[in-house]
Amino acid sequence: MTDKEFSSSIEATEFIENLEAMLNDPRLEDWAKVTDQNFSSYAFIELRQAREKFNIFKKEIDNAE
Repeated sequence: MTDKEFSSSIEATEFIENLEAMLNDPRLEDWAKVTDQNFSSYAFIELRQAREKFNIFKKEIDNAE
């Protein structure tokens, strides 16, 4: 069973930082581009949109009082 909440704000911050690092990993971008080339998909566009939405989410979290 997974935890339903973070044990601290430090844990939550680390989790968000890990998510951001994974979203911005160049391997993910390369994989999405190759997938698009091989399968005529739009994975790279979706990845870019996911990054934009994550940045908005992160700004909301950072600006919360």
